[in-house]
Amino acid sequence: MKRRLWLIVSLLVALHALAEVTLPRIEGHVVGYGGPIPGVTVLLTGPGIRYTRVTDSNGAFRFDAVPRGDYEIRAELEGFARTRRMVTVAVNDLTLELSLHAEVTEAITVTALSPTAHDPWTVLRQVSGTREQTHARYAHVEEHAYLDASKQRTTTFSIDVDRASYANVRGLLQSGYDVPPDAVRVEEMINYFTYDYPRPSDGIPFSITTEIAGCPWNPANRLLRIGVQGRALQEADMAPNQLVFLVDVSGSMDESNRLPLIQSALRLLVARLRAEDRVAIVVYAGEEGLALPSTSGADKSAILAAIDNLSAGGSTAGGAGIELAYKIAQQNLIPDGNNRVILATDGDFNVGPASASELEELIARKRKSGIFLSVVGVGEQNDAALETLADKATATTRISTH
Repeated sequence: MKRRLWLIVSLLVALHALAEVTLPRIEGHVVGYGGPIPGVTVLLTGPGIRYTRVTDSNGAFRFDAVPRGDYEIRAELEGFARTRRMVTVAVNDLTLELSLHAEVTEAITVTALSPTAHDPWTVLRQVSGTREQTHARYAHVEEHAYLDASKQRTTTFSIDVDRASYANVRGLLQSGYDVPPDAVRVEEMINYFTYDYPRPSDGIPFSITTEIAGCPWNPANRLLRIGVQGRALQEADMAPNQLVFLVDVSGSMDESNRLPLIQSALRLLVARLRAEDRVAIVVYAGEEGLALPSTSGADKSAILAAIDNLSAGGSTAGGAGIELAYKIAQQNLIPDGNNRVILATDGDFNVGPASASELEELIARKRKSGIFLSVVGVGEQNDAALETLADKATATTRISTH
């Protein structure tokens, strides 16, 4: 009798394991304007289930062994409108294609991290266990001291949220480099991701979400995360935009993960322009120049043609380019509008003002003009220069690594 009972239990366990092995999977791609989109957070939620994946460099994702039932699958990435779809998992595997469409935000950056396995030097470093040292310049980060919350009960939060550090660190690691300690800025690593915080209501400007967890390096401590979520503006309620794209076309930008990546990001932004928006393009290398005078967002063909005609070559006179960009923005100022210079560069200011302090002084002189500055950085170099520009202008830094 006892032996028979054990046989029945073993059979049930084997059947349960077989059912788990043969459970269907959900796989697919996330695509947008111009092809697959990497780095998209894909969430699968159902009764008592919440799975999360991130698309790879080909925009692909996969959920294995999904129990049968009805689920919501959601794709989200900063700068794109969320996509939701209801799916039913039965017996067969599901293959999906999710589409993301760009939305108007402070800045739009597409970060594409392709595998580096085809680079023999990277493979050699990975096999041998050694890493190459990066020559990037990073501003020193002072570590914060502990504060007694019972005595210092207030803090501030920033509307100017930087996210550059995560993409930069990820690019360094995938390229086989050591990561300098000053390249790791914890707040930017956390802010890189999109969190599903509730929107504020009843006229309150912000919602507050808190979460407490254990401290991995000291079990006696606790970590408290405070999430602040502002209200979302509808596109119809947004002020008209007057944008001046200040694009670095120097010789150092002549790489696939620099100027071409910037051009792709600008095309995404142009697709969302309205007729009341205006765009100009200033370029700088050995000399600065006006590639596109201020143009209505309705004339997308002219704007896209100017973007497509950009090419890299020469040295970098960043200071003169910034001066011209502010001049164009001031001449076309829209009262009560979003007047902004968008600087796209690898930060290699090798002609003219080159140090972080000189760049800081240059931006400080322009800060009171009523025109804001956003910084879009590419490559893994000159992080200190980009961070200085963004901080002095109350802007957003993004470093995109292709």
